[in-house]
This record gives sequence, C-alpha cells and structure tokens, in this order.
Amino acid sequence: ADNICDALDINTLTTSMAELKFISLENCGITSASWLSKYDKLEYVNLARNDIPAMDLDAYLSNASQKTLKELYLDTNVDCTFANSFYMTDFNVEKLSLEGMNIGKMENMPYLPNIKYLNIANTGLHSLIGDIPEMREVYSIERYETVETIDDYAFKNCSALETIVIPDSVKSIGIAAFGDCEKLEKITISDSIRSIDRDAFLGSDKIIAVYCPDKVFNRSNKTI
Repeated sequence: ADNICDALDINTLTTSMAELKFISLENCGITSASWLSKYDKLEYVNLARNDIPAMDLDAYLSNASQKTLKELYLDTNVDCTFANSFYMTDFNVEKLSLEGMNIGKMENMPYLPNIKYLNIANTGLHSLIGDIPEMREVYSIERYETVETIDDYAFKNCSALETIVIPDSVKSIGIAAFGDCEKLEKITISDSIRSIDRDAFLGSDKIIAVYCPDKVFNRSNKTI
C-alpha cells in the first residue's frame, strides 16, 4: 500500500487483521504508530514518510515483536520526538532507519545486537560514541549526514564491515575508530575532513584503497 493512500485510518484498516507479520504503509498520512503494539509476530514494518510526531519503540512494539522484527523503517516527514529506548535489550532488528527523528544522542538508541544497516541521518546525532559493542556486525554505516565526529573506538572490531563512505559532515575521526576491522578494504573520505588520528585504522590490515577527492591511495604507495 505504498504511496497510494491519504490520511489513512489505520485503526479501521487493522481492526480485522488479528495477526500481521509484514506491514508496508509508506507515505500514507499515518499520524501514530501505537497500534503496532497489538501485533506479536512482526517481521517487517515500513512506515517511512508518514506524519508520526512521536516514537516510542519500547511502548509501540510488543515484547514479542521486539524479538521477531528484522526490518523497521520509520523515516519521518514531520518533527518527531524519540523516546529513550536504551533499555530495550531484546531488540533483534537487523535493518533500522530512523531518518529525521529527534534522537539527540546515542544513549537514547536501543541496544542493537544484530544490526547490519542503520540510517540515522538528520537525527541530531553529532558524535558516534566510542566502542559500541552492538555495532560489531554492521556492514553499512551510510547516511550519517549530521555526524561531525566519529569518536575513538566507535567501530573497533566491526568484523563484517567491508566498505566505509565518510559523509561530508564529518570533520574528525578518532583513535582506532575503525581499528581491527578484519574485512575492511575500501574507505571514501570527503575533503571536509580536518583531522584523522594516525591510528584511526590501526589493525585493519586488509585495506586496499582510500578514496579522497581526485585521489586514490593504495598500499603500493604506502599512504595507508
């Protein structure tokens, strides 16, 4: 039901739907996500580009669905407050997109032990706090458009990370921010970078190329 509905009465729509696993209602004028709590076996939810003004993952997702949900897309059209979800310890989602939500700080994010794709563009986050254990298996760290600092040890030991694209907003990369990433091979860095710690990629021994504006550095010229 993507992009074809306007101001959808979601409660009416779901009244007769006692059990749902897959929900895709993108850009439908939906103004609340609290109705999700009635479902216990959700696996895929796409409510992107709706008009939801507040998000409380812990309250809006049942305890059972927090364990079964694999993909959740909540990119918002409107100013949206984001409730502290730090205490969600059984959230097994693998792909999560929260673009535009007012998250504010990483401490408000839920624990993400299985995360592989995370979009937190334009969420008010300006620093990725160091050594986040739940990021170990992340393979895509795209779209951190508001982030200015990638802190010390932020993605250290991310064993699945293969490629990094550093957005234009980032000005500095800290100590071992991408250290010991055993599969990391390619890095793209914008010309907005002002500071990269000499040990930012320490132990990531499979890096074969770093792409900068108009330049490509590789191991043959001993730049990295």
